[in-house]
Amino acid sequence: MLVRSYRDTDYPDLVKWYQTWNEACPPQDMLPTNGFIVPEICAGFLYLTDSKLGIIDCYISNPEVSPIVRNKFLNVLTMEILTCAKQRGCRALMATSNIKAVKKRSEFHGFKYRGDTSVYMREI
Repeated sequence: MLVRSYRDTDYPDLVKWYQTWNEACPPQDMLPTNGFIVPEICAGFLYLTDSKLGIIDCYISNPEVSPIVRNKFLNVLTMEILTCAKQRGCRALMATSNIKAVKKRSEFHGFKYRGDTSVYMREI
């Protein structure tokens, strides 16, 4: 399995994975163009800003795949996103989560804990 760029045609898989995890899937028009997927296993996205800060978000995996395989390919996916961020000129990346496994993966990949925070969003 190789990581490839996310395509709009992958969206039904994301919806299915989010639903199976009992999570709300982000609307397709709110996903950035810098998305990556390991088909049938996992996906994640890089939001670019107008600064040197990038945001990693919308990680999702197929719950029907074994945890060992998911973990392996989520790490591969993360490395691909880190490479893309560097190539796109990011100097720092931010990730937010309240999920223990995501926190652990972030620390594994060198992210520093910056404290508990709340995330607010409003549609306009």
